[in-house]
Order: sequence, then C-alpha cells, then structure tokens
Amino acid sequence: MSDRSVQHILHSDLHLHSYKMQIVSSLNDQDNEVRLQFSRHSQGILTENPDLPNNLLMSDEADIHLHVRVNKQNFGYWSDTNLHKLHQHALYDQKFTLWCAVSSTGVIGPYFFDMKTEKPSQSHHNATQR
Repeated sequence: MSDRSVQHILHSDLHLHSYKMQIVSSLNDQDNEVRLQFSRHSQGILTENPDLPNNLLMSDEADIHLHVRVNKQNFGYWSDTNLHKLHQHALYDQKFTLWCAVSSTGVIGPYFFDMKTEKPSQSHHNATQR
C-alpha cells in the first residue's frame, strides 16, 4: 500500500490528523506549591509597598543569529532525480546579543553587544519616555 493511500485512510476514513510533538519543560509535584508561595510573597510585598511597580526595572536579552540554519528534518524537495542539494553554513555562526529594559519611566535601550568584543552599541533610539 502506498504512503499516500495510508495517509488518505488515516485522514478521510479514521479522521486522524498529523501533529508535531511539542517540547515543553517538565513540571514536578512541587512546582505548583512553589508558584503559589511566590505569588503570595509577591502580593505581600506589593501590599506593603504599593509604589513598588514604579521602581521596577524589567529587562531581557536575546542572542540573534545572523545566519539561518536549515533543519533537514523539516525541509525537503520533490524531484525525479537526486539533485544532491547542499545547504552550506559557517562552522561558527555570527551572532550578537540584544538587551533592552522597561520601567515605569520608559524603555531603556536597545543595546547591541558584539559577541566577539563585548562592546555595547546603542541604537539610534535613546530611552523612550511615556
């Protein structure tokens, strides 16, 4: 039986669909209690200091890769002959780190860090005020 026939039976006759597995962090039995304790602790801090959100600085960073890698498991082509397609990439990808922060007074950054020199360079946008 051909692959196409099997797919047709699974989809049309058995009403099944193809899904990709999702990777997620595993949770253990203690995680719910830890999250609940953190929420209660945070609520207590905010009750004692209601001005705290005005004094918070939240930041994040991301590594930006300049070259895209092809996942050969998700990429294919159809042809009557093997074209021996190659996707070449550098052994060490070029990348930089982007850092930005947000507070009640506005946005700080973004700052770009070259991973080789670790020197920050601020974009043409300075801190944006509300």
